Amino acid sequence: MRLEAEKLLFTIYAEINSISPVMEGITADRLGFDRETFNRALNILYTGGYISGVEIKFGDEETQDAAVSYSNALLTRKGAEYVEGLTGLDADMSKLDKLKLLHRKALEWGWQEVAALAEQAIKEY
Repeated sequence: MRLEAEKLLFTIYAEINSISPVMEGITADRLGFDRETFNRALNILYTGGYISGVEIKFGDEETQDAAVSYSNALLTRKGAEYVEGLTGLDADMSKLDKLKLLHRKALEWGWQEVAALAEQAIKEY
């Protein structure tokens, strides 16, 4: 999996475990991606079966850009198991404990943007 898609998947996992998940809060800017990279990462996760609820509309290059809607995105079991497998998270952990471990792993891996989003979700508790 591409690094950008992996970072986005971890961010979605963190958002879903927050008190009030808002997918629109996950943006290209917040992850340090340009729009094309962000859309490509969403497409990789969606077509790979890691997330669902994404609408992708391809425009033509001259008159209409591609559009991606992810406000209804959901993590699939495959997506959750991928994140849990890489981090050592247990599906039975509390949401807060999941966020804390995810935050720690993101810092270890140098994923500052993901760590910041996880930290924000932790503060909500």
